[in-house]
Amino acid sequence: MSAPSDPFDRCPDEELLARIRRGEYDLFGPLVRRYERELYGYLRRYTGDADLAADVFQNTCVAVFTKIKQYEPGRPARPWLYAIATNQAIDALRRQTRRNERTAD
Repeated sequence: MSAPSDPFDRCPDEELLARIRRGEYDLFGPLVRRYERELYGYLRRYTGDADLAADVFQNTCVAVFTKIKQYEPGRPARPWLYAIATNQAIDALRRQTRRNERTAD
């Protein structure tokens, strides 16, 4: 017997983002689950650190949620999500470098 599927499994990413933008915040969970493995893997490769990648993924989720009004419905979702993730990773790596420089002094 197979597990019941999420009713939003067939909903395109762009539609999920547009609906979240309109206030259907309960759809944020399905969006996060859809991208969790993919974005975490990308962030792990980008940062070179599993723990940092997990932190950056969490920060990315928060940033997506707080910036949802900046998403323009109809635009491709994946590049928008990856741009936020990349910016979060760059910020995290900068903070890490600054911390390392301070402890080396």
